[in-house]
Amino acid sequence: MNPEGEEEEVVKLEEDILTSFKHVYVNEVVREARMHFQRVPRLGAYMAVPLVYEHCLTDQALDAAVEDF
Repeated sequence: MNPEGEEEEVVKLEEDILTSFKHVYVNEVVREARMHFQRVPRLGAYMAVPLVYEHCLTDQALDAAVEDF
């Protein structure tokens, strides 16, 4: 397989991932009523994304996850 075809597949996969995962984004946390602070409110934004992985039962799997991050 040629490198150009592989690059096209990677780009397509990245686009699919970005459009398919569910995420939560809060632009200004201080003005958002759904946010709860344990102590003093902090300025900024908040984003939560799902982390999908097969398993992390071995040292090799953990090392691979760290490398991918």
